[in-house]
Amino acid sequence: CTLAVTSSDAIRTKSHIDANVLALGAEKTNLDEAFDIVKGLIDSEFLGEQHTVRINMISDYENNN
Repeated sequence: CTLAVTSSDAIRTKSHIDANVLALGAEKTNLDEAFDIVKGLIDSEFLGEQHTVRINMISDYENNN
């Protein structure tokens, strides 16, 4: 899950950590911005490679704690 305030936030987290759940702040985000943020998440792709190492570290921590 990722908190996104801008579409750039959503694109970055999708491409770096393969986020598939989006949190938006109702007091910080108007409807037009929310649509842009959701579109950014949906339209972007996970880059893989070096970012997979980070995801595996998080999964290992979750599995061991």
